Amino acid sequence: QSTWGFFLEEKMSSTFLTDEGKEIEIELCILDCDGVIFDSNKLKTDAYQVALRSLNIPEPDIQKFVELHTSDASVAREVKFMKFFSSIYPVSDPTDMTSKATQAYEKGCDDVYASLKPKGEPLILAQKIQTHVISGGAQDQLRRVFDLHKISPLFVSILGSPVTKPKHLAEIIKDTGKSVDKIVFVGDGFTDFKTAQAAGVHFCFIKEMTDWPDYEERMKDAKNVTKCENWVDIMKRFKFN
Repeated sequence: QSTWGFFLEEKMSSTFLTDEGKEIEIELCILDCDGVIFDSNKLKTDAYQVALRSLNIPEPDIQKFVELHTSDASVAREVKFMKFFSSIYPVSDPTDMTSKATQAYEKGCDDVYASLKPKGEPLILAQKIQTHVISGGAQDQLRRVFDLHKISPLFVSILGSPVTKPKHLAEIIKDTGKSVDKIVFVGDGFTDFKTAQAAGVHFCFIKEMTDWPDYEERMKDAKNVTKCENWVDIMKRFKFN
């Protein structure tokens, strides 16, 4: 949690231009982390594979895990590992294997994040409008990463697993008292989309770094959605007063 709450009231008001050509008033922004703030999706997929190889999982089964992961990358790592070790590559003690795989993966993630720099645009956005981060990644690790890159103070909160994205978003809406029609959620994954749709907030999809393979089909005919190629496109849609 940021300790810079004293300056949040000074943030600008803004509007956001949707794909429908409407300018909607925005008072609060939600950002996913991977594929939004950091271009980390491919490297984290590689880290999953390295973790499973360290546990001597056969290569064909590792590729099945990759398919599971990329079908919805925003799902928490523990959930994906538990499903993998319970039904895709069943083992006698899936809880123990999930713990071992998670530890190996988290080490790989620390290396990934240390090697990357955050995108500049989301940091600029966070200086202009109240912004929260909601990720499927482990919350403790996220906060270490944001501290490492000295960007934690820009965000009102940095939230991750084990609490789910829908629960985090519901709490933010409740705690801030913001109307859902004045919130935009910038994400690149299926869980981001589902979370925004269920809450009734506007979903801004960023394509540039996504590893969501069937996003076109999944979002076909969906309402309250704006699709953007990259952060340049997103920032052009904001107007700050």
